Amino acid sequence: MAVNTIGEIFISDTANHRILKVLTNGTVEVIGGNGISGFSGDGELAINAKLNRPTKIVVDSAGRVVFCDNSNNRIRMISNNGTISTIAGSGTGFVLGDGGLATNAILNMPTGLTINSIGEILIADTSNFKIRKIDLNGIITTIAGSGNQGFEGDGGLATSAPLNFPADVSVHPTTNEVFIADSNNHCVRKILTNGTIFTVAGICGAQGQSSDGGLAINSRLNYPIGVAISSTGDIFIAERDNSKVRKVSSSTGIISTFAGNGVFGFMGDGKAAVNASIYNPYNVAFNSAGEAFISDYGSGKIRKVSLNGIITTVVGEYLQSQDGKLATDVVLNTPKGVAISPSGEVYFADSDKYAIRKITLSGTIITIAGSGLYGFAGDNGYSSQLSNSYDIFINSLGEAFIADTYNHRIRKIDVNGIIMTIAGIVTSGFSGDGGLATKAELFEPYGVVTSSSGDVFIADTSNCRIRKVSSSTGIITTVAGGTCGFGDNVLAVDAQLNTPYGISVNSKGELFIADTNNHRIRKVSSSGFISTIAGNGVGGFSGDGGLATNANLFKPSKVVVNSIGEIFIADSSTNRIRKILTNGTIITIAGNGNSGFNGDEADATNSQLGSPYGIALSSTGEIYISDQGNNRIRKLVPYCVNQGTLVNGSCFYTDYNNNSTKDNSNVSNNNQILAVVLPSVLVPVFCIVAGIVVVLLICCVIFSKRTRKEKSTEKVESVPRDLEMAIESQTLQTMESVKSEPTDFPSEQSLYFQSMVSSQYKSVASESSSNNAASKYNILEKIGSGAFGSVFRVEVKKTGDIKAVKALKYVDHDDLNNIMKEGIQLLKMDHPNIVKVNDMFVDSSQLVFIEMEFYAYGDLSTLIQDTNTIHSEILLRKILEQSCQALQYIHENLKIVHRDIKPSNIFLKSIDLANDDIHIVLADFGLAKDTQGSMAKSFAGTPLYMPLELSLGVNYTFNADVYSLGVTMYQLMTKDVQTSISYLYMNKNSIETKQILRSKMEAPNTYSDQLIDVVLNMIEKDMEKRPSEVDVLNQMK
Repeated sequence: MAVNTIGEIFISDTANHRILKVLTNGTVEVIGGNGISGFSGDGELAINAKLNRPTKIVVDSAGRVVFCDNSNNRIRMISNNGTISTIAGSGTGFVLGDGGLATNAILNMPTGLTINSIGEILIADTSNFKIRKIDLNGIITTIAGSGNQGFEGDGGLATSAPLNFPADVSVHPTTNEVFIADSNNHCVRKILTNGTIFTVAGICGAQGQSSDGGLAINSRLNYPIGVAISSTGDIFIAERDNSKVRKVSSSTGIISTFAGNGVFGFMGDGKAAVNASIYNPYNVAFNSAGEAFISDYGSGKIRKVSLNGIITTVVGEYLQSQDGKLATDVVLNTPKGVAISPSGEVYFADSDKYAIRKITLSGTIITIAGSGLYGFAGDNGYSSQLSNSYDIFINSLGEAFIADTYNHRIRKIDVNGIIMTIAGIVTSGFSGDGGLATKAELFEPYGVVTSSSGDVFIADTSNCRIRKVSSSTGIITTVAGGTCGFGDNVLAVDAQLNTPYGISVNSKGELFIADTNNHRIRKVSSSGFISTIAGNGVGGFSGDGGLATNANLFKPSKVVVNSIGEIFIADSSTNRIRKILTNGTIITIAGNGNSGFNGDEADATNSQLGSPYGIALSSTGEIYISDQGNNRIRKLVPYCVNQGTLVNGSCFYTDYNNNSTKDNSNVSNNNQILAVVLPSVLVPVFCIVAGIVVVLLICCVIFSKRTRKEKSTEKVESVPRDLEMAIESQTLQTMESVKSEPTDFPSEQSLYFQSMVSSQYKSVASESSSNNAASKYNILEKIGSGAFGSVFRVEVKKTGDIKAVKALKYVDHDDLNNIMKEGIQLLKMDHPNIVKVNDMFVDSSQLVFIEMEFYAYGDLSTLIQDTNTIHSEILLRKILEQSCQALQYIHENLKIVHRDIKPSNIFLKSIDLANDDIHIVLADFGLAKDTQGSMAKSFAGTPLYMPLELSLGVNYTFNADVYSLGVTMYQLMTKDVQTSISYLYMNKNSIETKQILRSKMEAPNTYSDQLIDVVLNMIEKDMEKRPSEVDVLNQMK
């Protein structure tokens, strides 16, 4: 958000990928972005360009709009003539580029920026942990941040000081001192003109909140995400996670609250700003009169604090004010579930607008639940608040059932419009089976459906269960799943699921489950047995035209069944809608696999989708899709080829004499994709763009074929350039000149093969001089697969050496960056108990390969599965000692939390059971998180081995790995792989839990009290009391 000299307000509409301008008369117009996420348009009109989550905006002295195109890793500018250009960031690569042109530099999720008094641009290069400056000649340099994540360096040079996700930067208007919102350090820091850095607000590294009236340097802040300096030099801080804007006096250094009472929400307009509720403020800006404007992000509004301290809303409308508009004129925000009422009206969960909305038969939109503000309220009334709702289902009576996901409830809207909770309570967790559903705990339910008898089925996602609420008694029970994992062809209540998202019920009472993280669709028969009907358990895309059980799916989010037994799947991470025919064959009916948007009114299989989430079927055969990444609801309809007219399933054609003929053979087997809801900014230019796109696509086909032919004779010379081509070449990916499907291992048609080790790390160079990835190896067998990829045993042709190659599918740029992280982390590691990586390469099938040493003895799970052998304490102590040494190395030297320690990630380099000798190596760093000593917060790992803090997505630290290793040791000692220790902790106190675990470890009568005590300490619930790996090593002495 920014305000120019004449009072116009500029807003980054982040979730809708647009830049807006509010004129002084209150009119809002789009000045940048076409509403589609992506990158395009440089040199053209900004309103036709693709942006990707733009964040902070500034306006320079010439009136040009400069903004962070965050997920494109660029800084872009809209000139006064309306054209857009990139002024910093190449979008990808390996070299930061300091000292060179800013357009050639590498930025990493830039979030904030500002312009100093002489016109230089300062950038908060957030995920590079730096503040960077573009001078008047376009040269970029670093002015703060060593590139390491963390906190230290106050009193020294700013360029030597670590930062921790700096989210914003501002400049003093007269002194040119630079202020940094060092967000994850929870403080604000200042760079003097001599380059020295020090803290001016917050205790760096100490998260929290403090009362007003004390020195700012002694106060606690909670994720300061924005910083601004007034004309008088006062510091204004947007404190996101305390929902306040704080002010630090330039004359006294005293901190006070400027706006916000600390209560998350929206209220208080017309009153004193300090008494108002604001919701996750992101930025502060000032107009020429000194009035402050606050980006009230969570409320979706811009609010103004006048000079007398009164707060008002100046931009943003209540959700309901859009009601009555045509659905195609309304902007959505991450639509999830979609449903069709008996009368044909379309309902959908507008998830990030915290609302349930309805498209009437006349095409207008109405909000039926939710206020547009996150929260929980309104039961037994007409007005309500929702969290992010992920699903909706309409029964035959017209009642709506809502998965109010992050309120951990299922709610119902009756035919009179009254909303009520029918399952779940205020807390999340698992409890209540056999009792009333309204007294049971749910944990992030993602899906809901009802049967013909009125029973309600719930995808209790984070509990890895499907639960049923009886229509006659209101009693809740589990009907499938229990612990997270995979188990098939057994009673569903004895099976394992892995974060199931979507569910459906057919007329026979059979239950269909989108078992999302198992990459499968599963069916529970009427007799209660579960089986897989689609997906082989390996995430990816393959198998069209073959049996669905042999196909690859990738995180399917929704499944629905029609009246003849055909099954429709939202294969979300492959950007496709797929269908299982009644003979068990799977086909794609929408989406070409590329994430994006390439227009409506085309054959659906040639269309681009953006992580489609929900599906609904109308009684007339139309298929509705919530295209969440494109913020649209879209519809698939049958159509006639050769411009025929479809009437009741038949095509009719009219000749020159107006004679009509019927031809059923011309009804396309595919569907045409149409818009139901789309951003209105696209409508005026659609016809022009469609014509241009057709011409460009034809040119791209010719060019891509020609380029492939020419490049087949060239030698790859530069790793960064080749990788950049592999990531960014949309021509090759979109036109798919090579029609072979992506495979687990690179085909002979692979184009991009280049050792990244040889040139970047001076390690083992690739033996292949060609671009053919397959030419280096003989593939011997697939030896493993999981949610993130497959592992092959291969032979290096030239040497005969046996190696392991891990193949990981990536969907987009972000996926590739995450996968590359694992390989790069492994390349940094040199420890006898950590897996050795030799090489990395990328091929044209959107696959990344990591060559590692092959460990023929398998992993620790083989010891656990050998239930007939009680392994000696000597052996287990060696496993524990070596594992702790590996953890000590990654924690102390690399500042990495592994986050996925489990038996299958600890390999056996050698083992001699007769002599109690073993050598283990720790592997699979794909979920590792670099913390640089700070507490982290995110959700990752394997649920059975995760401590509560990691399961719940709250702050955690290095000893999360110690807990997971403790669970592994418990399993080695007891051979018990069913008990979820985290679940025990949630349902019993710590003393009871440890008594249960101790008795199981004592049962073999083999292990000493010392070893049992050490393991019990490792799996301590309270992370403050849990030991580090160094403590464990000391306790074992």
